[in-house]
Amino acid sequence: MLRQRRALACALVILGLAAGAASADTAPGQFTDPGGDSAGAPDITGMTFRTTAAGQVTIRVGVVLPSDAETILSVYIDTDNNPSTGAPDPELLGADYVLDDFHKEHAWDAERWDSGSAKWVDVTNERDTNVVVDDTGVTFTLPGSELQNATKVNVFAVSLLIDSNGDVVQTNGKDAIDWAPDTSGYSVDLSPLSLHPAFAKQSAAKAGATFTMSFAATRSDSGAYVTGTDGGTDSCVAKLGGKPLAAASQGFLTSGSVPSGVCTFRLAKTARGKPLVVTMTITEDGATATHTVKTTVR
Repeated sequence: MLRQRRALACALVILGLAAGAASADTAPGQFTDPGGDSAGAPDITGMTFRTTAAGQVTIRVGVVLPSDAETILSVYIDTDNNPSTGAPDPELLGADYVLDDFHKEHAWDAERWDSGSAKWVDVTNERDTNVVVDDTGVTFTLPGSELQNATKVNVFAVSLLIDSNGDVVQTNGKDAIDWAPDTSGYSVDLSPLSLHPAFAKQSAAKAGATFTMSFAATRSDSGAYVTGTDGGTDSCVAKLGGKPLAAASQGFLTSGSVPSGVCTFRLAKTARGKPLVVTMTITEDGATATHTVKTTVR
């Protein structure tokens, strides 16, 4: 049954997506899709992409799936970013891999294009893929190795509304299909995650006062700042006069809409003239960024 649904979805996409493989122009790791263009199919609002330092890939499709309707949501991925390889139908933009969610059936499927047999076949390690459906979208998580550890890929998503006979529902003479981006694939960098230092600030190191240090980092996959609300952590290690100095507090704070890790240390009056070395580390999804301050307490 799922393979039949897959064939249906593929055929309908071929009919519907007739543009070239130009990339959508949007922020790294995400794009939005205009609403009201689905003709009754689940309306895709956008996609986001995340990676981890170990190469795990997360693809989230923003879409509301009705619980009482037969729908298919598919994500096509051209892993070698070459439209002349993979599935031969030009409208599939050379896709080598596809993820499907069959919402009403509470089922999903992952397949790759096999050039030898010229057909879609089940992936060998499908159990390593995880699919989560919630009120606002569908999240696919899979190992990067399933995508041949590709870094530059082309992606598009398609949603379909079908009836009990397996035919696409029509609304005002239009097939209930939505694809995103609307006329092309989206060029995505799935390189393993790294964190990039954004800025660091610190107060003057004065004896008898509190020393404060802040440090912000951004993700390579999306450009977003690391926060403490999405798995990010910060830690501080300090030495005063060569001896460990415990932090008085640490955590993420947001100032002017920009989150950063913040650590504070209490400097005793006897600390005057001693060297102070503080290293802050921000970690998220296995990637880290560090910043070190070396100063002398006044």
